Amino acid sequence: MHIRHLIFPLLFVGAICISSAQEDLNQARYSVALEQAYALVDSLPGEALVLFQAAHRIRPSDTLALQIAYLLNGLNRNEEASTVFGSLTDSRNPEFRERARSAVIILDDMRRANRTPLWARTSTAALYDSRFKDGILWLTLQGGWHLNTARSLSATLTLGIDADTRSDGSLIMPEIYADNYILLAPGLRYVPFEGMAIDLQAGIAYNTKLWDGRPRTQGDVRAVLSYGTGIYPIPAVTESMRFSGSFFADAGGFVGYYSRYTNTISYIQGRGGVRCVEWGATALDLYARLDVAQDSKREFYNNSVEGGLGIRIIPNHAWSIFVMLEAKRGLYVGNSRVDSPYGSAYGTQRLILVWERPF
Repeated sequence: MHIRHLIFPLLFVGAICISSAQEDLNQARYSVALEQAYALVDSLPGEALVLFQAAHRIRPSDTLALQIAYLLNGLNRNEEASTVFGSLTDSRNPEFRERARSAVIILDDMRRANRTPLWARTSTAALYDSRFKDGILWLTLQGGWHLNTARSLSATLTLGIDADTRSDGSLIMPEIYADNYILLAPGLRYVPFEGMAIDLQAGIAYNTKLWDGRPRTQGDVRAVLSYGTGIYPIPAVTESMRFSGSFFADAGGFVGYYSRYTNTISYIQGRGGVRCVEWGATALDLYARLDVAQDSKREFYNNSVEGGLGIRIIPNHAWSIFVMLEAKRGLYVGNSRVDSPYGSAYGTQRLILVWERPF
């Protein structure tokens, strides 16, 4: 009887000792894994990742999960990174929540932009111009198939729609403020490096409004070189309203030949500003911009310099939609100034909705 009474306390004490020893062993493994991981994180990030994952299995934490997510992103394992960031969007740590939600948006954009071999994108803008009291739509949907492993060359198919609310080609003296047509054009797109693209297209345009004896349908050949670059604030998803003050700037332009107009047109724009307010996934920017346009036929409306100030609202970073209100002053330049029926200088306000997004 006395021996039986002694066995149970001894078993209990033994279990405690084994548990304590196991905890000590796990702590030792955890500490060694972390020490080695931090030592390798810059020189051998792949091996550091394995060690961080081992430490996370021993003692899970949001801090380690965030480190793992960033390492996966740095190793271009973005599907895995997005999954880990997604698990942190409800973290108890508000800083981690903001970082994770921002990263999920950025990685989703990267995933869509890097689709291969089949890809698609839209570049669409709707504009209201107070000077002419005119609403204008420029819509482009382009799909492509990568033709090489570097993904620099694609066969493309482009649908374009240009329209405005005020042009009228049926009058004896047509009033034309913008072109109006539907375009379907196969072509090639070459991207020699990030930011630059060369588009060659040969298609058919259906003119929705006629003037100058144009036929209803006509061939449309285009060769366009474009380039754009910029520095931008990281898209933030904040817990509360924040006054940011982050600087951004971008510049870009194109030069292209358009058989539709028998004309070579070039355009350059530059913009710089400040991200003023961030609230949730919404942001508000203030900026100044400069636009320069020129063509080979010296049409007055294609030869101008414009400058002004603008406000941009991003309703939600995940939507890739921007709403801009701009106040601008412009000047027709070169010999085209004397051809303008509106004088050489002008002012206007423009409300612009832009949707640019890969699918």
